[in-house]
Amino acid sequence: GAGSAADAAFVAECCAHLGISLTLGLVSEDERAGWHGSLEAAARTARYRFLRMVAADVAADCIAVGHTLDDQAETVLLHLLRGSGLDGLAGMRPRAHDLIRPILGLRRAATEAYCAERGITPRDDPSNADPRFTRNRVRHELLPLLATFGSDIHATLARNAEILARDADYLNAAAEAAWASVLRHTTAPTVTLDRTALRGLPPAMRSRVLRRAILAVGSPKPDASLNADSLARLDRVVLDGSGERRVVQLNTGAVAVCHRDEVTITPGGQ
Repeated sequence: GAGSAADAAFVAECCAHLGISLTLGLVSEDERAGWHGSLEAAARTARYRFLRMVAADVAADCIAVGHTLDDQAETVLLHLLRGSGLDGLAGMRPRAHDLIRPILGLRRAATEAYCAERGITPRDDPSNADPRFTRNRVRHELLPLLATFGSDIHATLARNAEILARDADYLNAAAEAAWASVLRHTTAPTVTLDRTALRGLPPAMRSRVLRRAILAVGSPKPDASLNADSLARLDRVVLDGSGERRVVQLNTGAVAVCHRDEVTITPGGQ
């Protein structure tokens, strides 16, 4: 729309002023028609797909994004509301694979002040005020309410995320070692695990190994993130000692089949 065109023109002007090359991307109507799940998630997936394509074209080592400490606080609360567990509560990382977040420790107000001092007027996306999007309600309703309790809620949430990230990293590293002990075989895109070995793992480790297996097979719903309810249902079936064939449909679209001493996970269909 007109707003997006104006945003693109603003970025083009900034890049020209700074002598930076620019690559613009546009999502076609056909591509949007194929989106599933929430508009927010689908748009984010498309955006990062485009960024990675451009990064590959220019042989970039990483992709820098502008998330601030305020974004971190919002993300942590969103994950808490969705029941995403320890990894979700760890929030965004300063570096995650090919992504870097160089201003993750700065408040949004600090970035706005920096721009004001230099006569820069940032573009404001009108959708950021739309209450239909959960993140906006967290930003404009929930966080201001939490701030009335007297603490710097943004800094507190970000600090907790940093602490929990260390715990999550340790558990995920341990899960990699456990993975080798439960993996029977992989025949792309199917993964088969030893059910008895899975049952012998501590619950926290078992859930991470199951999550790793689900992520390994991929998903027919690229905009869907594995939720805690799906993982808990699969865990209960894994622990079921009846030996009967049980099928678990996961929210990502993947399918897990538990039969006798095996757990087989496939991408499933739409």
